[in-house]
Amino acid sequence: MKSMLAILTMLTVAGCATVSGEKVQPISLQTIQDNIEISGVGCTLMNDSGKWFVTSPGSVTVHKSTGNLAIDCSKDGNLVGHETLVSKSNGAVWGNIIAGGGIGYIVDRNTGAGFNYPNNIAVVLHKIENAVGLTTPTKRVKLDNTKSQNIEFLFYFPTKEAATRIATSLNLHGFVTKVQPAENGNNFSVVAQKIIIPTESTLAGLRLLFNDMAITEHGEFDSWQLAATQ
Repeated sequence: MKSMLAILTMLTVAGCATVSGEKVQPISLQTIQDNIEISGVGCTLMNDSGKWFVTSPGSVTVHKSTGNLAIDCSKDGNLVGHETLVSKSNGAVWGNIIAGGGIGYIVDRNTGAGFNYPNNIAVVLHKIENAVGLTTPTKRVKLDNTKSQNIEFLFYFPTKEAATRIATSLNLHGFVTKVQPAENGNNFSVVAQKIIIPTESTLAGLRLLFNDMAITEHGEFDSWQLAATQ
C-alpha cells in the first residue's frame, strides 16, 4: 500500500512539473527622463529570490517569485529612479491546480513558476540637482548647506515586508536604514540616514524620489531632520 502511495505521489508531482511555467523570466528595461531615453544607467533588480544587474537599455533574466521585484537605477550619483514590478499569477497556476490540486499550486508558489512580472519596464529618472520645491523638516532646523551633514529621513508603510523592501532599496543608494514599528502601532517606519550636503535642491530632489518609492509600497514619505548624532 505504501509503495502504491509513493508511486501515485511521484506521478502527481511529475504531472505538475509538465504544466508548470518557467522559473525564470527576461525583463527588458529602459530609463527615461523628461520623456527622453537615457542610456548607460546602472540598475539593480531584486526580489526574495536574488539580485540582478543591468545597464539600460538592456535585458536581464531574473528568477520569478511571488514577491514583487524592486528596481533601483542610478547614474553619476545625480540621476536616480525606483520602480516596483508586481508579481501576478499566470495560467500555469490554474493548470497546476487542475492537474495536481494543492500540490500543484505549492510547486508553482515555491518555485515562482506560476507567477509573472511585466516583461517591459521604463524607469523614470529624477535629476536631484534640478528638482524644484523643498520637503518639510520635522522641526525647525538650521542647516549648513556648505558642508556634509548626517540627515535622517522618515517613511511609513502598512506592513513590515513593505518597509523592509524600501529599506533594502535605500541601502543600495548608500543609506543606513532601520525598520521598526511605528509609534501608533498600526504600521511600520523606515528611518534612513545618509551624510550629504543638504542643499535645497538636493533635498527637493530626494523628496520626489522618496515619494515615488513610498507610493509603490502603499506608504508615504513623511519628513526629514538632522540625525540625532549631529
